[in-house]
Amino acid sequence: MDKLLSKLNKKQQEAVVHTDGPLLIFAGAGSGKTRVLTHKIAYLLQEKKTTPNRILAVTFTNKAAKEMKERVEKILGSQAKYVNIGTFHSINARILRTERDYFSPDFTIYDSKDSLDIIKESIKFLNINSDILKAKTAKHFITNAKQQLILPKDAKNIYVDNYANEQLIKIYTEYQRRLKENNAVDFDDLLIQPFILFKKYSKLKEKYQNKWDYILVDEYQDTNHVQFSFLKLISQLHNNICAVGDDDQSIYKWRGADIKNILEFEKTFKNSKIIKLEQNYRSTKNILLAASAVVENNTLRKKKKIWSDSIEGNKLVFKELDNDYSEATFIAETILKKIKMGAKYKDFAILYRTNAQSRLIEEGLRNRSIRYTIVGGTKFYERKEVKDLLAYLNFLTNPNDSLSLKRIVNVPPRGIGKTTIDRLEEFSNTTQRTLFESFQYSDEAGVGYAKSKITKFLTIMLNFKSEIENLSPSEFVTKLITETNIKEQYRDKNETSEDKIANIDEFVNSVSQFERFNDGATITDFLQEVSLIMDIDQWNDETDMVVLMTLHSAKGLEFPTVFLAGMEDGLFPLERSKQNYEELEEERRLFYVGITRAMENVYFTSAKKRMQFGQFMSNMTSQFIGEIPKECMIYKNEKSGINGNNKYSKYKSYTNNYSKNHPKKYNISSKPSVLGTKNTNENININDFVYHKIFGKGKVIAISKSTQTAYKILFNNHVMKIIAAKFIKKL
Repeated sequence: MDKLLSKLNKKQQEAVVHTDGPLLIFAGAGSGKTRVLTHKIAYLLQEKKTTPNRILAVTFTNKAAKEMKERVEKILGSQAKYVNIGTFHSINARILRTERDYFSPDFTIYDSKDSLDIIKESIKFLNINSDILKAKTAKHFITNAKQQLILPKDAKNIYVDNYANEQLIKIYTEYQRRLKENNAVDFDDLLIQPFILFKKYSKLKEKYQNKWDYILVDEYQDTNHVQFSFLKLISQLHNNICAVGDDDQSIYKWRGADIKNILEFEKTFKNSKIIKLEQNYRSTKNILLAASAVVENNTLRKKKKIWSDSIEGNKLVFKELDNDYSEATFIAETILKKIKMGAKYKDFAILYRTNAQSRLIEEGLRNRSIRYTIVGGTKFYERKEVKDLLAYLNFLTNPNDSLSLKRIVNVPPRGIGKTTIDRLEEFSNTTQRTLFESFQYSDEAGVGYAKSKITKFLTIMLNFKSEIENLSPSEFVTKLITETNIKEQYRDKNETSEDKIANIDEFVNSVSQFERFNDGATITDFLQEVSLIMDIDQWNDETDMVVLMTLHSAKGLEFPTVFLAGMEDGLFPLERSKQNYEELEEERRLFYVGITRAMENVYFTSAKKRMQFGQFMSNMTSQFIGEIPKECMIYKNEKSGINGNNKYSKYKSYTNNYSKNHPKKYNISSKPSVLGTKNTNENININDFVYHKIFGKGKVIAISKSTQTAYKILFNNHVMKIIAAKFIKKL
């Protein structure tokens, strides 16, 4: 252990050896937090004499969990596999499947697309006008409610009483009913259901409070209200919780993350010890100087400053281009020059604020034969032919899963059409049977004309179900593919047929690989693993390709050279953030995250004109560029080369005024957002911000005045609508 500790700096050593009582480790970018966590697990096992199964280490991505497991194994050997390391979702899914007396263990985990489909079904069932109240709006409402631990029965007492909320609560209630009927959960349910069970059953709560002596949490700044409540509850007995995070990298408020959780750690967990890891092992001094100067403009943060013993390094480059096409060309040409000088493709990351920015960048790379990959593109497990196979497995392990049943009943084509399924579904609702049970009553359901086809399908499914426990997962999947002839529907149909068949074969490979790494694994285990895969988990960082991704996806990664594209006001920071200082500060933290991904070189690019909504829009340079000290930057534009730094000084004055108006204190409301805000009627002009009771806040893009005044509005959720004047209010 002394040998292990000698590899750590003094602050890292202090963090590792402090084991009793609550501990918060502020881990700055590139400060070696994973090293601290893995060494801490080793220290607990060797010095505190606990056992691996009594340690819980929670992360946010499968990629991070895998990395932590591998590092712990290098230190400890085989006993490391008994340490409970996983994401919040995987740990909670394991709890739900284990506690059979409290929760049905064979549940299906619905992904975002599946959840949206159930919401659409709910809207249709309730006869709510889907043109007025979109399924995505309802999904956002439901997710927000769940992240605040607001269940349907409580919603009426919390949200503003208006028509929109009344309809949303109805959809939420019907959505949950359908999930229960299908024996399914969504991603948010995975988080809230264990907590609900613990609150309801004290015996179960005490079991898990006694189960783990030590709880370690990575990326604590990203926890939402449910995750925070879960951690607080299970750590109450032993009080040995170690949270590692960085408030300067809290960038997920849009999905419920609450920066208060890390800023108020000492209030929540009494007698806490605070340790700051500020030495950076990743980036050059110039990169750190730029990043620190920017993030210090935020008020919602603890005081700290990352530093390094590294070289001063290259200055950061800001390049202003005439348009977005030229921007893409500059990025591609710069990469090509460095490749010719000996760099590898995988040395480069191109980061952007929105996915829509990738199209022209991809074109620029393709035109120069530069190999690249996109994180966040179409996932392997979301491709139709793969989703079909997953639906078969979901249904065969959970016959109540009507969503999966409806997906597979005519794949490959069996002559069982939508009308037949609609009648069977209506019969199942009327008779309180599951959809699959209703298949046995074709005459009573009024679909006797399809009886032979339905009976054949029933026989096939029952045969498969009887064999699922007797074969290994890979053997079963191979049998399923062979006996359903699922490949035949794609053979020789079009130019994508071979790809689809190859994806089906690759699916078998993925099941076989899962088996090799998980002794005794079942189909249910595989389905759970697949359902919790995130974008970043599917990226192979060993592949020699330039990587493109959003800034949100890049957190936790590092690259020799990083491009931050689209550095324009309205794009980064987003336009809507300038109306709310908390949102603006989160945009600044996102900028900080982007800069600190770089080890050696940072390039910022912007376009004077960018194609948006079918027309070129003129843009000012992002205010964040002006917050970087001039001594660590080089400024260029397309025509005149290097510019002086005075051009960007106006952004510094903005920052100074902002800081004066927002003293360094925080008071963030934790109340859920609601629809229905009172506003006054005023004259509305282009670029004004307005409010609509269904679509929320938006910006006026254009005005039409004919028989009545109407406004073209870009709403904050990126929906574009033309709305009559009487239905909006000026903010």
